[in-house]
Amino acid sequence: METQPLTESVPAAARRIGIGRDTAYQLVREGRLRAVHVGRRILVPLSESEAFVEREAARDPGGP
Repeated sequence: METQPLTESVPAAARRIGIGRDTAYQLVREGRLRAVHVGRRILVPLSESEAFVEREAARDPGGP
């Protein structure tokens, strides 16, 4: 039985969300994209990518 990871790197989360890597790191610094710091690594919980998009959509209900 193979287990699925609970987290992904910031660049992987950026690809999942559809934003640039630098933007994702900036969002982590601002606290808008929640992440876990483990040693030198910054990991984004898989559930956070979807939660981030939902929070951002709620902030701007008109959308693009």
